[in-house]
Amino acid sequence: MHTGNFASYLELLYIDTVRIYRQEKITNPDGTSDNVSGDVLSTAKCRVSYKKIDAPYEVDLTGEPIIFELKVICGPDVPIKAGDYLAVTRFDPVDGLVEYTGYAGAPAKYGTHQEVLLIHRKRA
Repeated sequence: MHTGNFASYLELLYIDTVRIYRQEKITNPDGTSDNVSGDVLSTAKCRVSYKKIDAPYEVDLTGEPIIFELKVICGPDVPIKAGDYLAVTRFDPVDGLVEYTGYAGAPAKYGTHQEVLLIHRKRA
């Protein structure tokens, strides 16, 4: 099945951006190892879809975290791996630029796109 045209139509919906950071283990000259954080991709176009947003009764006014489950949809060539740290920027008509951050789940890859779950936590 040829999906080229459909993939290009999907890309028109990508109005948000994602930055990808990854921790990699390196071996030092003395034989010890360290985890080094690096910028994998500075920006890629994507689309954010809200999977679950806390209901008002789930939010404690004393400062308990508010949790968003987001689905990040992007092209199949964007190099996201499970465990990558993502920073997604979205333009909201009410709040302006909003950034969601968190760790990526395993990407579900399709011929036209991929979908990655992201859990974003912030304080109320």
